[in-house]
Amino acid sequence: MKRLSIPPPTFSLAAALLAVGFSMPALADPEVWLQHHGSWSKDAVSFNLTCSNEYAVSPYGHTFDYDNPIDNIPVTPTSGPTPNWIAPGGYPASTHIYVEARDIGEDFAKVAMDNEALPADHPGRAWGKTKWCELWNDCREVRTMEIDIRLTTSPSVSPAVTLVDHNSSASGESTIQVTRGAYTSFRGKIVTVSRLCTTAGQNIRVTVGGQQVGSARPLD
Repeated sequence: MKRLSIPPPTFSLAAALLAVGFSMPALADPEVWLQHHGSWSKDAVSFNLTCSNEYAVSPYGHTFDYDNPIDNIPVTPTSGPTPNWIAPGGYPASTHIYVEARDIGEDFAKVAMDNEALPADHPGRAWGKTKWCELWNDCREVRTMEIDIRLTTSPSVSPAVTLVDHNSSASGESTIQVTRGAYTSFRGKIVTVSRLCTTAGQNIRVTVGGQQVGSARPLD
């Protein structure tokens, strides 16, 4: 019986087989997402910051009334500062937001590198390819990444809005820098937003914006 002889595929045929369906995936840039009591939004989040009707002393965070003084600090029946007030204080407004990085770390790495083995019957094995990433010559080590994020508040008000990051304890008026990685815990994404207002019941609309600073870097 005469055996059928099949010639090996030519280079052009090999290139065509590799190109169809195996183009290199686009590399996504890290994104900054923020949330305040609702859905997430990219790059910025806006919300109302409402001042209390009770006067408080800073930095202790106590609120008190006429019948319940704190630390022997007297208050007036109108819950306002006394004439001999020394400690800084005001009518506190406080809330919190969540700040996270997306398309970073494990998910970010998988876009550019897929180190899983090719199926045994995959055509690419005819040219010595054993991994998916070898089809587009982009096999690299999967690494967990993190980025620095600059948070800023607007509009500019006096007294200023203060930000405190729960992940690093970084704090500042109007602007701070935080770090977020692929495995930052949900609690570690919290940023407290507060203000000591000079007027009771004042309501302001605040926007907190997040912008990546520098490039992503590996955690290990």
